[in-house]
Amino acid sequence: MLLLLVIVQAVLWVVAAHVVQLAASTGDSAARVLGGSSGLATQQAWKVLAGEQGAVTAGHVSLVDLPGGVDKMTVSATAVAIVPGFSLHVSATVAGHVQVFRGS
Repeated sequence: MLLLLVIVQAVLWVVAAHVVQLAASTGDSAARVLGGSSGLATQQAWKVLAGEQGAVTAGHVSLVDLPGGVDKMTVSATAVAIVPGFSLHVSATVAGHVQVFRGS
């Protein structure tokens, strides 16, 4: 029975890692498109996390503007635990260049 609980917990951790990666990618894409904003980016990332309430319990979303026109979205959360007192943290970071229109 313990082995079964460990296997299910591992699957829940993998699903949570996927959800966090999806939230980071979605938020980063919203920040980097032409006309995107940090508010829209964090809203999109939170929307993904909220839609997957069964996979993650708590989360943190941050967007940082780096020099050279690069945005970095970091999302972290805690995977749902079925073993009492056991929590696994997952996080993902996605960075990319912001799209900017440059007239010739």
